[in-house]
Amino acid sequence: MKLYSALMLGLLAQGLQAQTSPPDIRRFEPATGTSGTQVMIVGKNFGNATKVRFGSVLAASFTIVNDSLIKATVGTGASGVIQVNNPGGEDTLGYFTFVQQQAAKPEIRKFEPKSGTTGTKVVITGKNLKLVKAVKFGGIAAASFQVLNDTTVAAYVGEGASGLVMVQSEGLVASLGTFEFIRPVLSNCDVIRAFQPIISEIRTDVHCFRDSMIKVRVSNGEFRSYIWSNGDTTPYTYVRNTQTLMVKVGSSALGCFSKSATVKFVRNTRTPSEIVYRDSTLRVRPPAPYTRWYVNGQLFSTDSVLRTRKVGVYSVETSDDKVCWTPGVRKFELSVGTLVKPEDSLFMKLYPNPSTGPFSVAIVLPTVRTAKILITITNASGSVVYKSPQMTLTGRELHIPLQISQKGIYRVEAKVNDKIISRTLFIQ
Repeated sequence: MKLYSALMLGLLAQGLQAQTSPPDIRRFEPATGTSGTQVMIVGKNFGNATKVRFGSVLAASFTIVNDSLIKATVGTGASGVIQVNNPGGEDTLGYFTFVQQQAAKPEIRKFEPKSGTTGTKVVITGKNLKLVKAVKFGGIAAASFQVLNDTTVAAYVGEGASGLVMVQSEGLVASLGTFEFIRPVLSNCDVIRAFQPIISEIRTDVHCFRDSMIKVRVSNGEFRSYIWSNGDTTPYTYVRNTQTLMVKVGSSALGCFSKSATVKFVRNTRTPSEIVYRDSTLRVRPPAPYTRWYVNGQLFSTDSVLRTRKVGVYSVETSDDKVCWTPGVRKFELSVGTLVKPEDSLFMKLYPNPSTGPFSVAIVLPTVRTAKILITITNASGSVVYKSPQMTLTGRELHIPLQISQKGIYRVEAKVNDKIISRTLFIQ
């Protein structure tokens, strides 16, 4: 027993020692790299490594291939030792040389047009332009510019001056030719001040939206300066919540701007409602503070509960504030159709029958006419379980949707004008 205990303690000690053994770096390659370089680190006790560093900077990422190999990717990096950590400690080795990437120098090959005034769009083409941070015309900064791709930049002349067209990226500068600046006539301000911008073709004072964020843009002719009420100075901005948004466009070089376009954006968070039919009435679920009912596309009622007294297609809109209205999930149809074979006399059909609860009563009249209909449903003991209001319906074939949730055998009686017909209904 003592020998067994001693053996177990020895094995346990070895296991604990194995779990806590620090990493041991033997070699790594390559010894030089830049951001994104993958370095292979060879050694042992790498199975539970927690960190890899190049100099004093953590690796962008690393993969433990096995207990003796790690693949690490250089991040922003620094020159210095390579270090690996695990719960048992750390180990360092050698010297890794981090090489800072150099940005490619931009190059301008041409620009068009060769002359222009404040607000003129100039397209600059060349190469290595994707990192451009500044554009100048004759030493004066462009009013704005947009990097389209690595070979094209679109810039808009600001106050401007005649001279070189210049681009700058990461401290590197390229220039070309001579741009002729034509000083604008100050009377242009009158045109700018009379201009009325439009926000994303929205011509109403209030716009409802459901997205978590929408992007809106100003329609502004050829003007290149923007003043949004939220502080943005680009042609577009983002709307995330209910807010009133204003924007002016114009020329910062001339110091004049247009009239302000104003739109109130209201975020509509209401869930579309279902139409629920029960006891010849329509309701919405979930309930809404405000409701608008439509029959055949025409506004019919603003009551919360609607009695179905007309043949037609019923639809609904709900609102929390009477500003944004949300259409219902689907429409409800009290139909006049041809699902039942025409008869020469008054006829009634129940379908589906048997039913699991919902069913329809189809009443077929000898001719197209207006009929007053009253439906009564009784159970097997003769108790009335449903009685409709008197409905005045017009057509040859009338379909009236109903529902009974309790299983059993029922008698459905329809009084059509002065005649009574009945059928047996089975609810399973």
